Amino acid sequence: MAILPSNNSDSLSAGSALSGEGVGDPSKGWVGLGPVPDPGSPRRAWSGTPQQSRRVCSACGFWRWALALIAVAALTGCGGRSPRRSAGADSRLLVYCPRPARAVALALKPMIESASRREMILAPMRGADLLSAIKGLREGDLVICRDGAFRRRLEREKLAAASVLLGTMSVVAVSRRPFSLADLGRSDWKIGGGKASGPLGETLKRALPPDMAGAIWANIGFHSERTGELLRLLDLGGLDAVLVWETPKLAEKYRLLRFASPGDRCDVFLVRLACSRLPRADAEAVLRAARSAEATAALQACGVRTVRRDRGRK
Repeated sequence: MAILPSNNSDSLSAGSALSGEGVGDPSKGWVGLGPVPDPGSPRRAWSGTPQQSRRVCSACGFWRWALALIAVAALTGCGGRSPRRSAGADSRLLVYCPRPARAVALALKPMIESASRREMILAPMRGADLLSAIKGLREGDLVICRDGAFRRRLEREKLAAASVLLGTMSVVAVSRRPFSLADLGRSDWKIGGGKASGPLGETLKRALPPDMAGAIWANIGFHSERTGELLRLLDLGGLDAVLVWETPKLAEKYRLLRFASPGDRCDVFLVRLACSRLPRADAEAVLRAARSAEATAALQACGVRTVRRDRGRK
């Protein structure tokens, strides 16, 4: 399976399943975007004005996005005047996902490849760029998303052909020492959590008790949608607690505090795109495989809890 580079502005790689660390290692089955820095080269401080800094950052972001689109186009066989895929591209299945959902996509990889009889090409992207990529390229077969609002947006813009609800993920508070919910609002505690506009942050705002939500949210000094990054800062002692997606392995190492609110859950969907050239029979087989017992076990290892079958298909 090939994995395209993520165009995340915080990192130039698509390495770790959740944290995105590294700059690229073809031997591990993925490719990072950007040059590998020379450890021996000296670093020079930026001496430009704030306006120059913004122009440079804007230009870098544009070229990272452009290179990611070119890579997607090349691997799907589109380009030039003809929108049709090459013969080689017909044996591949292009799957989009936001970077934090990369582990979910990889968990489904064996079932998707077996059901479709195609190699799965994974394209992790920033959530903000995902819709633009699908609309701009009109190429691809599937998208995995953790946001019901995003799925509905795809449907409104007639970009989605069908979808299945894979399950739900829950937000949990994590620390290396015993703690209570009240500790998360203490002024001497440093907390990490999701961004206000991201799936993790949106779910967190629904999960927090109303009488404590303001104090806890104000106490979050570090915002990230990446569970791995938040846990690394916790391990290094930079944070006293973090609010992340729950996975089975967290309880083996950390103290957990679960929220009683039903709003602590976020739906996870697999969407078949309207632009997919996958034959209908194969597409139906993929959606069925994503709800199989084998897929359920793989998803549970990522923290995705299964849901009733009658909620799962649209």
